[in-house]
Amino acid sequence: MLEKMNDIGIIVLGFGIILMVAHLFDVVSIPYVYVPMIVIGLLVLIIPALKTKKHRSPLCRIGLHSFVHKHWDEEIKYVAIYECERCKKRKKVVRSAGG
Repeated sequence: MLEKMNDIGIIVLGFGIILMVAHLFDVVSIPYVYVPMIVIGLLVLIIPALKTKKHRSPLCRIGLHSFVHKHWDEEIKYVAIYECERCKKRKKVVRSAGG
């Protein structure tokens, strides 16, 4: 059920954004129908994310982590290791030399 809610939320949000762009370029003359569609689409996307993910912070549950650089990987020199301050999730980022 929650997977279907995610798909429905993406579809409603997408249609809302398409209607907003069409309204801005005077393609469709349906005034301000896109605003409730965007709000409903965002709510339908956020609610399953808050219920299913196990992170403690609500911001981390919806994917807004606060990563801080901890150290460099010992095996590969150009891989940085970041850790979220709130939920302690770790990620590795490959850094390239801009040369």
